[in-house]
Amino acid sequence: MENFETPPLIQQSYDAFRKALLELLKTNEGEWVGLNGDICLGFAKNPSKLYQKAFKLGLTEWQFIVHLVVPEVPEEMNLEDLLDL
Repeated sequence: MENFETPPLIQQSYDAFRKALLELLKTNEGEWVGLNGDICLGFAKNPSKLYQKAFKLGLTEWQFIVHLVVPEVPEEMNLEDLLDL
């Protein structure tokens, strides 16, 4: 099986999302955010609106992310940890 490398702009978008998450939770929790690297494409209640906007701007699916603004579960936490609470 080949190793898949995350495209740099996608990684940059996820890094920007994580960096801004605490502030986003205060202002836009429950909404969707679109990110092209460090550039915010906007917020919407429906993710398809952000996909449409990105494609209208000429972006490809490897140049942006659309992510729901909700608290993230730490990667090291699993379902068994949650059930033990």
